[in-house]
Amino acid sequence: MEKDFSLRRPTVTIKSYMIVFLVVLAAAAMLIINSYVFGIQLVFAPVLAMLLDAIINAVKIKKITLPSSGLITGLLIALILPPSELYIQAAAVVAAILSKHIIRIHGKHVFNPAGFGIVLVGFAAGVTASWWASTTLLVIPLGLFLIWKLRKFVLALSFLIVYHIISAAQAYQSITNATVLDTTAIFFAFFMLIEPLTSAIPRRAQLAEGILVGVLVFAVNASLPRVDLFLLALLIANIFVPIFNKKLRSRTGQPAAQSSNQNKVNPSA
Repeated sequence: MEKDFSLRRPTVTIKSYMIVFLVVLAAAAMLIINSYVFGIQLVFAPVLAMLLDAIINAVKIKKITLPSSGLITGLLIALILPPSELYIQAAAVVAAILSKHIIRIHGKHVFNPAGFGIVLVGFAAGVTASWWASTTLLVIPLGLFLIWKLRKFVLALSFLIVYHIISAAQAYQSITNATVLDTTAIFFAFFMLIEPLTSAIPRRAQLAEGILVGVLVFAVNASLPRVDLFLLALLIANIFVPIFNKKLRSRTGQPAAQSSNQNKVNPSA
């Protein structure tokens, strides 16, 4: 039997795109703000997250890997936290990775890991998210590509529409002048809200989640102004995602298949 020695193209997954895009945003943001103080943070948090995730996986499945999902979680924490002491970064990373492995329902983690870690550190140490990587408009084309690949247009855009409308109403301005270029909201919608395993899958469920998060942002801002309004709203909405997925299935039964496919190629961030 002849062997096939033809070269195979490496598989490019959503996680691969996410890692590259986050690194690009980090580099662009550091050039824009003309500061390299985030350099240590951009190395420490991702490496720690990846190693901790690998250790836990080794204990659970008896196999040593370098999980890209842990790398993505660490990158997100590094890109959202302000320049912080190493123990603050470490606390956020540990909380994020442990939440992914401990707080689970039906084999899936409940909360967005990076969001959970940052919010917990915010409550404990008074650290406020800075979203410094959203200073570049590159978040728009890169984010649009991600939500297209993940089929999360309904989720991201429904959130942005609700957010813009309420924000404009509060500011007594037109939607165009109020928040269209709010790159923090765009980064949140395109890179955090759409995390595959903790976000809604059916289109109607995506619509419900997007609207809920958009409303919760302003409810959180009114009641807990010192906590990051985007991330806490996301974590609250994460609790309702399983209900949305179950109750708001499409008539064709598409969500189950779509969920299975997404989980195969798009493991958690």
